[in-house]
Amino acid sequence: MEDFSLLMQVSNILKAGIIVVNNQGTVCAINKTAEDVFWRGPDSPLGVFARDLEGDPLLMEALCSGMANPGHFLAVNKSIYKVASFNVRKHKDKSHFIFLFQDTTKLGIDFESRFAQYYSILQSIRKIIDCCDEGILIVGPDLVPIAVNRSWVKITGLPPSNVLGILIDQSMGHMLNSHSASRVAFESKKSYYMIQTTETGKKLEVMATPIMDEEQVNMVVCTLKPLTHFESIEKKLFSPYLLSKDPEADTLRLIKDYFKQEGIITESGKMMDIINTVVRIAPYPSFVLLSGESGTGKEMFARLIHRCSPRSDYPFVPINCAAIPDSLIESEFFGYETGAFTGAALKGKPGLFELADQGTLFLDEVGDFPLTLQGKLLRVLENGEIIRVGGTKLLKTDVRIVSATNQNLQEMVRIGKFREDLYYRLKVIEIKVPPLRERPEDIIPLAIFFLDRFNSLYGQIKRFSMEVLDLLVQYPWPGNVREIRNVIEQLVLTTPEQEILPHHLPAEIQQNDLNTLVEEFSGSSTDFKHKVKLFEQLILKKALQTHKTAEEAANALGIDRSTLFRKLKP
Repeated sequence: MEDFSLLMQVSNILKAGIIVVNNQGTVCAINKTAEDVFWRGPDSPLGVFARDLEGDPLLMEALCSGMANPGHFLAVNKSIYKVASFNVRKHKDKSHFIFLFQDTTKLGIDFESRFAQYYSILQSIRKIIDCCDEGILIVGPDLVPIAVNRSWVKITGLPPSNVLGILIDQSMGHMLNSHSASRVAFESKKSYYMIQTTETGKKLEVMATPIMDEEQVNMVVCTLKPLTHFESIEKKLFSPYLLSKDPEADTLRLIKDYFKQEGIITESGKMMDIINTVVRIAPYPSFVLLSGESGTGKEMFARLIHRCSPRSDYPFVPINCAAIPDSLIESEFFGYETGAFTGAALKGKPGLFELADQGTLFLDEVGDFPLTLQGKLLRVLENGEIIRVGGTKLLKTDVRIVSATNQNLQEMVRIGKFREDLYYRLKVIEIKVPPLRERPEDIIPLAIFFLDRFNSLYGQIKRFSMEVLDLLVQYPWPGNVREIRNVIEQLVLTTPEQEILPHHLPAEIQQNDLNTLVEEFSGSSTDFKHKVKLFEQLILKKALQTHKTAEEAANALGIDRSTLFRKLKP
């Protein structure tokens, strides 16, 4: 049994009661003051379970809770008790709960009026923080939470009993762990900001502020607020709490890291400008037209606009205008009523505008929208009202339109294939997505990103040779990001060796290397015979790089080994 005699002596001097409970829940030490309040039996209460003591219900609740508390008052009958409790761990598997209390009325001090005033102030503070929409958690100087408001409980889903009086490392797990904002603020004595993602995917903004008494931290006030997707991006990218001595470099790093999670891989200044534009315009309901070649990632940017907007909790509805037959496009977009046409569903069907209500409707390949229905589409965009096919009732819709095209809509307007008024209605903000050949610095990052993805997906460990990376950069990628994605997937699945070599590449990429060489030599000033010799040597060197041995390279070229080495001589 542990020796608590010194603790007993100190408690007796202070006229305080003390009860020590071991981790089995039994009383292992108690002084006479505590016995007078908690025990009525003829024998000693040592070894008795704490729950079997006979004190006042309020004191018993505080004792049996097992929760550490730096100090609070309890009004019991005509007495006012100051109560404190804490946990002591002397060994890895042995801990004790120490419960201290003091009857302030026996000290000859008028605590009653002071307690009433303190209690009134405390209740007023609780009412004030309960009025706040932000969640508020107050952590004491020993990192033990002492108060939470209703919003905090609502946001976190944790009841106060799971939080108050318990060291944060033990009580809140995923909400406030050892790396939490409150601990960092306490240890650094500075405000600390973080964005946390809960187990359900909800993003929360956490700000911890230390309350100082001279050089000591008296408490930490932690505020908690749910974030929309756009707010979380903005906070992540531009919060001064996350930036170091080089804010520009940190901001760029954060932007790239964040958008990599969104599937946007780029080192290009042009693409970074587009991303900044997307983040800037996303919160507003203005229509956006994304233009660019097929495969450049226009739908990805449309989804990004939606996810960064206040509409992110509502549907994102994509539709390829070229994929719907002209005879069905009206009913698909605007819906139809019962019996509107032969084969119609008995209960009718909502259209895309209804499905996307409060959200975003993405019109891909909008240049293929039938000219005969463009007037009706324009009317819906102008008035926010639709009438189902076969119906008469006006239905209100609130939809943000993001459209995309790989065609020259301005030229289509000129030749009469697209309505001018619709064109200008869709093109409130135009974002031109550059093709991959105009941003070659993105080719290798994209190739490595897709290689990692497909290695993980298919359980492979393929890698690129340096020669392959050179060829990938030289190729113009007419199919843009979609093409490079498909080529990398093909290489991961079809390459028999772990290292991807030039001869594994599709023929058009290998041929592109030769075309580049022809263009380079045709423009040089050397004589014809010298050009031919240099060109031969380049082909021979390429063959040696591609094959494992000189013998294999010579066989592939249809020459013998000695000829290969002879032609390589200067």
